[in-house]
Amino acid sequence: MAQQGTAIKILSWNVRGLGSKIKRGIVSQFIKRHDLDLILLQETHRKGTVFQAMDRKGYRMVAHAGYTTDARGVGILQKKTLPLIVQATHLDSLGRYAALTGQWEGKVLNIVSVYSPPRLHEPLLKDLGSLLLTLPEGILVAGGDYNMTLSAKDRWRVLGNSRWLNL
Repeated sequence: MAQQGTAIKILSWNVRGLGSKIKRGIVSQFIKRHDLDLILLQETHRKGTVFQAMDRKGYRMVAHAGYTTDARGVGILQKKTLPLIVQATHLDSLGRYAALTGQWEGKVLNIVSVYSPPRLHEPLLKDLGSLLLTLPEGILVAGGDYNMTLSAKDRWRVLGNSRWLNL
């Protein structure tokens, strides 16, 4: 019987901004409570220095693409005890994706966190496609907020406090 590897707990989360110290604390508590190994963040609304507090809590930002007015920043947090050796990072200058390639249990692991600003899908998809073609062969984990649906019928409608799904 083949030995199975260790599981990695991964969460992809649009945090909609980490400017508030209180919000960063809530995010930190959630991550620790659920004992997550990798967290793919979208819409961080921050530059890399804000993540120093996470470092003291057992996590480190291993890839972060800062925000612009069109794309609000993405990152990948790694639990310090996770034996993932980061070999390369790939950061989008427009803050739409952050990716890393690393070694974990003798396997190549490619992780990508994506934020697609509304109505800017085509340029992102071209850039992301080009990036994916350059990544080494291995396991690919991609998470994010793509701000798109398979069809227009899949969009939520909001009226007052009510929400419904078009079917």
